[in-house]
Amino acid sequence: MPEQETEDEHTRPLGALSVLQIVGIVLGSGLLVVIGLKWFGYFLAARLHLVPSGQSAAQYYQLGVKYKGAGRTEPARDSLNRAIKLDPQGVDGKRAAIYLHAYLPRYAVPQEAVQMNISGFNQAAIGHNEQATQIFESCIKQYPKFEWPYGNLADLYVSQGKLDEAKELLNKILEVNPQYVNGWIHLAEANIAGKDFKRATECLNSAAAIDPDNAAVKALKTKIEFENQTK
Repeated sequence: MPEQETEDEHTRPLGALSVLQIVGIVLGSGLLVVIGLKWFGYFLAARLHLVPSGQSAAQYYQLGVKYKGAGRTEPARDSLNRAIKLDPQGVDGKRAAIYLHAYLPRYAVPQEAVQMNISGFNQAAIGHNEQATQIFESCIKQYPKFEWPYGNLADLYVSQGKLDEAKELLNKILEVNPQYVNGWIHLAEANIAGKDFKRATECLNSAAAIDPDNAAVKALKTKIEFENQTK
């Protein structure tokens, strides 16, 4: 599926005040004692994209998913690793391990790369395909091991019927990160578009081996079954 991470509400400016201004107001007014140090710590952690301490494995897993959804890859990685460390053999630790390897970049990426990818996705969403293509290509050139712009550009190519170009991109990035579930899904979609259902099924099986619960994989397998039945 397209990597369409956008900022969620805890990453937006709070009114017209910066974090440092808010801290100054709180400290200057003596409110720190009233709201409590623990709450204040969580407040600063959320505003500065830090990972709070003292959470359960389940909470760290959910926090990792939330950070990833906000396009904050490194706090997400930190949160998921904490969940794995706390509960390596439990449900939440295993879910965190799957999510970490399947949906986060294999290598740490700067926030500028993520924002560039989001910008390209937003351009594509409003039909500015040429601008989106330029942004994704620039992102790939600057950050060649960052998976998400490859997937998004390939998705754009598939929508334009450029199937060979899409497959080339996806095969390249899957060599870098074979655990990139969305890469396998995009590659399956390219093969479905080209009526190569055998290869598409192989791609979906690769994705399912990494994350058996991925809804897009199940939906595309159903689509292939329907296409085969209507031949």
